[in-house]
Amino acid sequence: MKKEVKIIRKKQLVNGFRNLNIHVDNKFVCKIASGEEKIIEVDEQALTLSAKIDWCSSNIIKLNKTATNELILENFKYADFYVLSTIIA
Repeated sequence: MKKEVKIIRKKQLVNGFRNLNIHVDNKFVCKIASGEEKIIEVDEQALTLSAKIDWCSSNIIKLNKTATNELILENFKYADFYVLSTIIA
């Protein structure tokens, strides 16, 4: 069985012209551009989701422990790595 996960990448100048690779359980799923929103389908048994660019990667989101299926991706203002965190309602 599949479930939908919505990924929102905020529009930011830092790496804004480069796509990020989205991985589920360490397998490439899709690319996401700056300011883009995507809905991906993942298996119910999928455990992790992360974003990667070059040698940098986000923290790992545990899909089975996330209360929401909507995730937001943004850069830390003063760091060279990405943080993928759930949207807080």
